[in-house]
Amino acid sequence: MNLNFNKKQLIISILLLLVLLISIGNNKFELTKMESVQASHLANVSGYAWADTPQASNSTQGIGWVSFNSKNCDSNDNGTSDPTAPAGCPKQGSPISNYGVNIDPSSLKLAGYAWSEAAGWISFQETSGCPGGSCGASFVKKSANLYEMQGWAKVLSMTDPQADGWIALNCSNASGAGGNICSTSQFGVTLSVTEKEGGTMTGYAWGGEVIGWVSFSGDKYKVTTSAFPFVPSGGGPGKISPVSSWKEVAP
Repeated sequence: MNLNFNKKQLIISILLLLVLLISIGNNKFELTKMESVQASHLANVSGYAWADTPQASNSTQGIGWVSFNSKNCDSNDNGTSDPTAPAGCPKQGSPISNYGVNIDPSSLKLAGYAWSEAAGWISFQETSGCPGGSCGASFVKKSANLYEMQGWAKVLSMTDPQADGWIALNCSNASGAGGNICSTSQFGVTLSVTEKEGGTMTGYAWGGEVIGWVSFSGDKYKVTTSAFPFVPSGGGPGKISPVSSWKEVAP
């Protein structure tokens, strides 16, 4: 009896030790994962864009608000939506993942994800599969304080051939998909750096008839970045003109 009892004790002890080791391993994994996710808050792009379709007469068409950083809705990093979160954020107390879009000041490449309540994750780091031109999203420096966005972004939830989720960030990219679109619609996104406001993006990207025009600034919203410092001696060409007609670009 004593021998059997000791065996049972030994088995129980081994099982408890295994449970303890697994628990420690999981906690270590969660901590590592948390540290990795928290690193996304180092993303240097923030604010909102707005996307609607050429036919939109109200906010129910298009994909609406596009958030470039989870801090827009979760300013205190507690993982839930703020009580005073602006339009485009989940309701107060809703869980929020850490996310963001980042610009590398050296390579001028974009990486990371934006979020749309209507369409889900929007990737700025796809490197293949785009309709034409260079797939990766990046900036081209035009002058000391002016940059022009190139490449594509991708709504990951959209895979239908008629709504593939690709967003052309410049008319030259859309032209690469077929036809000289820049000759009829000079659209694109520029980044201007000023001493007072820092880096602010303006202009339009095009995502087809489902996503619509993605505007990077408006009366009550804008997309900003701290990636580039203001250069006092800067100057250069003017910004790209806004799209003059909703129907100038084919999807």
